[in-house]
Amino acid sequence: MYPVIRSSFSGQTFKRLFICFILVALYLTDYANFSSRIQNLIINLVEEERIRLWTYSWNKPEENSLLTWIFGHTKPKQKNSSSVKMFNYCFFKLIDSLWSDISILLQIFTIPFGFYFKNHIGACWQNG
Repeated sequence: MYPVIRSSFSGQTFKRLFICFILVALYLTDYANFSSRIQNLIINLVEEERIRLWTYSWNKPEENSLLTWIFGHTKPKQKNSSSVKMFNYCFFKLIDSLWSDISILLQIFTIPFGFYFKNHIGACWQNG
């Protein structure tokens, strides 16, 4: 019978070390310009489009007042800057208009519940 040798490495640790080894090997060998792409990413990280979108989305709620949080906001005014136009509307304009006007959103949610409770309470009073 052979003795069981237990290793302190788990499967997850081995996977992580293997991925790190592959990344270091790609960087050192510069396979498919890997190292220059990583350097370019690090240098231009602030100017990346996704980073700008995430930063803009994160900072946008801080600009709202308490009344804007409660009652919603109207469509933003169009400016001449092309960078502002890029962020004005979401992809689905119906959802954008619903979020912009809180009264429409409230009607969409309260009217069906009002009919349900009216019918439910009416039935309870009649049975009751």
